[in-house]
Amino acid sequence: MVPSGYTATFTEEFNELSVSAWGPGTRWIAHTPWNGDFGDATFADPANGFPFTVTNGVLRIEASKSSGQWQSGLLASVDAQGHGFSQQYGYFEMRAQLPSGAGVWPAFWLIGLDRSQFTAEIDVMEQHGSALGDRYSSAVHTWYRDGSQPSASVAKQHIVGANVMTSGFHDYGVNVTPTSTIFYFDGQEVWRTATPESHKQPMYILLDLALGGGFPINQTPNPSYMYVDYVHVYQTTTQPTDPPPQGGIVGTSGNDNLKGTAAADMITGLAGNDALNGLAGNDTLDGGAGNDILTGGLGADWMIGGAGDDIFYVDDIGDRVSEAVGEGYDTVRSSVSFTLPDNVEKLTLSGDLSTSGTGNALANELYGDAGANTLSGLSGADKLFGLAGNDRLLGGDQNDTLIGGLGVDTMTGGAGADRFQFDVIGDSGVTAATRDFITDFSRTENDILALSGIDANTLVAGNQAFAFIGTSAFSRAAGQLRYGTSNGMTIVEGDVNGDGIADFSVALQGIQSLTVAAFIL
Repeated sequence: MVPSGYTATFTEEFNELSVSAWGPGTRWIAHTPWNGDFGDATFADPANGFPFTVTNGVLRIEASKSSGQWQSGLLASVDAQGHGFSQQYGYFEMRAQLPSGAGVWPAFWLIGLDRSQFTAEIDVMEQHGSALGDRYSSAVHTWYRDGSQPSASVAKQHIVGANVMTSGFHDYGVNVTPTSTIFYFDGQEVWRTATPESHKQPMYILLDLALGGGFPINQTPNPSYMYVDYVHVYQTTTQPTDPPPQGGIVGTSGNDNLKGTAAADMITGLAGNDALNGLAGNDTLDGGAGNDILTGGLGADWMIGGAGDDIFYVDDIGDRVSEAVGEGYDTVRSSVSFTLPDNVEKLTLSGDLSTSGTGNALANELYGDAGANTLSGLSGADKLFGLAGNDRLLGGDQNDTLIGGLGVDTMTGGAGADRFQFDVIGDSGVTAATRDFITDFSRTENDILALSGIDANTLVAGNQAFAFIGTSAFSRAAGQLRYGTSNGMTIVEGDVNGDGIADFSVALQGIQSLTVAAFIL
């Protein structure tokens, strides 16, 4: 998407390729001007059709492994002396089809010509293969060379869909103005951020197919290819200004309350603590920076939180939620069964239905409602709260906390040292039909029963701790906790009023031999 009033200043259609290892006299050189490789492949001198091939106006950059060594290609528009193409401000765009597979690391980026004190970098497109196959990232960096100031970076991930970037050509662009750096995908604005002082200088172009970038390359396809249709640069002859945000309903830098229509709306909050409501239609909501509240409304909506602690309201099985790494502590409140996407921390179910909630690789908080919910933590040290209803809680792989709450709950901690927590005697009854059941309590894995929230002696004020008496019978002393066995299960029970009758119990699978170390009393 060429901004209005801009004219072309650099046009590379790849009908042929003018490149040499270091110049001079060619349009491109095949190394970084500062002579620094990066990643797990070396950038090769161009020779005999490797690593660059031009066919029918398309550049192919090849990464391949020979004799145990990966090599690939990079193009830079200036040489080590700064001779070549660079430009202050303007619109820079590449149209490319990215490689697929693990370990590939393609990029289109700009570097400031003056590197005497710092390096000014704009990553227009940086992608990490199948490890993050549905997205790419953009970033604005300032790297201070002498350590006189801390380096500064802002970045954002753009989720475009699985296999989208590897199955066809797409446009990746950036418009740099004195005030804003604005990123585009296929002509549509996806993000804008302030232009740092360090970036108010001529910048040159780099495009490359690197490998690694923090991801393993043992499964990288050999060879791997990146295809580039063109690289274009444009500039205005007048003072460059920021174009308005594109399309749809757009907020301000303040705290906005934005509502959609019955159509499929695009609603963008920008900065500020915004409230976005799509109402009807299959909407796209982008909160931007700030602590935003995003409500999809009717239809299958896509909600993108952005930076800040965001809240998403989900009410359709087709709703999608997206967050990037490091963009705050985010919460989904869902009236339908829902699985947390990457980088979202908390899920709360609503509607009192038999819905399910599933976590991700993070340490999640999952909350049920008054219905019979199934909560699954998966990876991460999760906290599961069943609340009311006859719930099923599944911890997963780490040291999880499971709190069944009211109702007859079934809890499975999974691997790790899990905590099964009971806060009031009403959390678990005293008969086979009313007590909670733990399917895999294991002292070998350091599982524990946390009962300190229960007042063990209701005859005196305060919250008293239980006294563990092993397998001994109750002796009519309030606050006693014992265990026994029945029908192949271990029954833990407590007497809180001293009448010698259990007021609370929980069943553990199998015959267990318990000591006081199995409890938080």
